[in-house]
Amino acid sequence: MNLLESFEKTGICDLGRGIDPKKCEQLLLDIKQAHRLGPEIFLTEAQYHADLAPIQNNTTKITSHFLDKFDLSFIEKNDSLKKILTEVLGEDYRIYAKRVIVGVPQEWIPQWAIEEIQIKHPPKS
Repeated sequence: MNLLESFEKTGICDLGRGIDPKKCEQLLLDIKQAHRLGPEIFLTEAQYHADLAPIQNNTTKITSHFLDKFDLSFIEKNDSLKKILTEVLGEDYRIYAKRVIVGVPQEWIPQWAIEEIQIKHPPKS
C-alpha cells in the first residue's frame, strides 16, 4: 500500500524516524519555556469571540503566530515529510497556519468553552 492509500485508509502517514528526535525534544523544551502550560492557555469568552469575528466575517489576515518564533525548518524542509505532503496534498500545497495541539485535563477547560462545544457538537446518541 502506498502513502496515499495508507493515508486514505487510516488517516495516518507514518514517517518512521524521519524527523530528528533530538531536535523535536529541543523544540518541545523551547515551547514549554516560551509558554507555560496550564489553565491560562485558554482565552476568555470575550477574547475568543473577538478573535472569531474576523474569521466569521471572512476578513481574517495571516499574522504572526506563536510557532513563528521557532525554527521549524528541520520539520518543514524534511524530505520525507515533503514527499508525503506532496503526495497527499499535491505539488502546490502551502502551510497556512502552524499550531501546537496539546491534550489538557478537563478541569483546565473553562465552563463557557465546554458549553459552547456541547452546543456546536452535541454528543451523538
